[in-house]
Amino acid sequence: MSEYSAYVEWKNEFGGALRCGNGHSTFFSSPPEFGGKKGIFTPEDAFVASINMCIHMTFLKVATRARLNLLQYKCEAKGETVSEIGNIYHFSKVTLRPKIAVEDSSEEKVLRLLKIAEKNCIVSNSVKCTVDVQAQIILK
Repeated sequence: MSEYSAYVEWKNEFGGALRCGNGHSTFFSSPPEFGGKKGIFTPEDAFVASINMCIHMTFLKVATRARLNLLQYKCEAKGETVSEIGNIYHFSKVTLRPKIAVEDSSEEKVLRLLKIAEKNCIVSNSVKCTVDVQAQIILK
């Protein structure tokens, strides 16, 4: 079993300081649509970013084990929220669009390794919303 921690301290009306167990620190706020300031890290940003980072890191591990000659991995992620009765919001979907460039490989192999990464990503396995990965593979 592994454990991860985070410490939050209130700093102002709609914001605070975050210190993660690994030592990373940042300030955060509510998103602007909920009274926060634009340009400040939000819990919603962290949610989408955590899925993106986890699939990225899991793919790197899988690709290394498969001796994939990876040249590039870039991924844009977007989260969609919906509001239900009583203005209760939740994420309905997170879409990832990785752009993966490889050398001396096939698109089928890269997609197979990406599926393995998706299946083994601890964060995406822990959320209830749909995670949709739409990869663009570049062969060189």
